[in-house]
Amino acid sequence: MIDNLLLPLNNILGSLRHRDQSVNLLLTLCGLGDRPFFVDAKAARSAGWSRQRIAAVLGKRGIPTWGFGQAMGQMYFRVPLRRAKHAAAILRAAGVPVVR
Repeated sequence: MIDNLLLPLNNILGSLRHRDQSVNLLLTLCGLGDRPFFVDAKAARSAGWSRQRIAAVLGKRGIPTWGFGQAMGQMYFRVPLRRAKHAAAILRAAGVPVVR
């Protein structure tokens, strides 16, 4: 419950921490310098994927993750916009049930 209350603050701080210097600060504060990923939570659980495991897989390749949460049957998190295509390819190759 408390995680959901702090999520907007965590998203802003994560976006600032992993900010691409070529992206305007105002755009970064609005969340336009990063990309959200959505994962089917039920399929992820049955396949053994947790937020820690997803973060570890992407972290091994130098892709930071932040803003993890869960709502309406989906787990979500953010990655830097400049690394989003690479993150999507890694997640697909690993078998993570990414929705979009």
